[in-house]
This record gives sequence, structure tokens and C-alpha cells, in this order.
Amino acid sequence: MHQTAASSPLDGDAPAVWIFQRIPETANMHFPRLLLTAPIFLPFLSVACATASTAPSERMESSSAAILAAENGGAAHSADADVYLRLAKDEYAYSQRLPNPNEKDHVDRLLRRAQVDAELSLALARGEDQKAAAQAAIDKVTKSNREARQ
Repeated sequence: MHQTAASSPLDGDAPAVWIFQRIPETANMHFPRLLLTAPIFLPFLSVACATASTAPSERMESSSAAILAAENGGAAHSADADVYLRLAKDEYAYSQRLPNPNEKDHVDRLLRRAQVDAELSLALARGEDQKAAAQAAIDKVTKSNREARQ
């Protein structure tokens, strides 16, 4: 069988060098440039990866702040909000005393859940406050309407 430049590796008869013959000349010209510039960009890439690993301490601060905001927002006074506040506190505490503190992914997930639960607790507490304020306004209008009729 006669081999042509258009043969493919699926033909079975194509030589192993077929792939290299199909690479455009411009790609071969850019490879040495890539080898020269790689040492310049690799330190920046490693710094970017190193800064990405500092997230758990930042996550701890944001989770702790969310729990504090929920406590100050009156989450302990609402039954629904209190459940999520206690859950957030438990998740935060468990992330602090994990058997293996090197499990950064697990710690990060726990801290994210603690933050979300604390934020939900605060939202529920605010919702209860708004609901109570709305009910008080309705009662006030109803009372003034009754007095106006008499």
C-alpha cells in the first residue's frame, strides 16, 4: 500500500512520526520561546498557588464574623434562627478540633457551611423582626379604624 501525506494513524500503515509531520512549522518555532519564558512565569504561578492556600484563615474570620453578626442580630430569640445559629457554632467548633488539621478541604467546607448557616440564622431573625413590626403596624391601623368608627 502506498503511503500518502494524507494518511492517518487510523489507517494502521501510518508511521509513528505522522503526528510530528502534521504539526505546523509555526508551532515548532514557538517552542524554544516557550522554554525561554517558562522560568520567568513559573515563580508567578507558584506565588498565585501559595496565596490561594491562605483561604482557611480568612474563611475562619468570615465564619466567626457571621456567627457574631447573627448573635448580635437577635438570632437567639427566634426558634428557627436559633437552630441555624447553634448549627453554625457547632460546625465552627468542629472545624477547630478536627482529628487531622491537615484536611484543609474538610475544614474549608465546614467553615463555609458555618458561615452560610450563620447568615441564614441572621436572615431568619431579621425576618421575624420584620414580621413582628408588620404585625404591630397592622394592629395599630386596625385599632385606629375601630376607634374612627365609634
